[in-house]
Amino acid sequence: MLTKEEQKQAMKYKIKVLRWDLSTYRSCKAIIKAIDEEIARINSISFDSAPPTDNLVAGKLTGARATEYDSAVEYVGIKVGDLIADKEKFEGVIEKIDVAMDNLTEADRKIIDLIYFQGFTYAMIGKDLGYSISGMKKKTAKILAVLSEYY
Repeated sequence: MLTKEEQKQAMKYKIKVLRWDLSTYRSCKAIIKAIDEEIARINSISFDSAPPTDNLVAGKLTGARATEYDSAVEYVGIKVGDLIADKEKFEGVIEKIDVAMDNLTEADRKIIDLIYFQGFTYAMIGKDLGYSISGMKKKTAKILAVLSEYY
């Protein structure tokens, strides 16, 4: 069983990771879109026609160009597999954040959205909501603690 101090340190670390993931949320969505576009581009490459070859022996491509062709086909398969793995990682971050955000009140969700997704400062939000900067930081810390329970 963890001591109180260890629990506190674990929570600090969890909130630090959560803050990072919140700050990269929009980037993750943009990366997923870029990955989808790259996969579509790669998939549009046609390997149906036979490449120019040095030799065709018993219906099988041989020679240097055939080896280059085989390498290109293999590379495309590996590249698409890597892109799909990356996409799944970013989708996992987005899904975890979305699930955690669903457990917030509408007001708290709006505060997180303004700070992490739209880039507003504590002062800007606090002014509209009637909080000081330090009050806004405390409120945000409480919201992050709630979020971390579901993250």
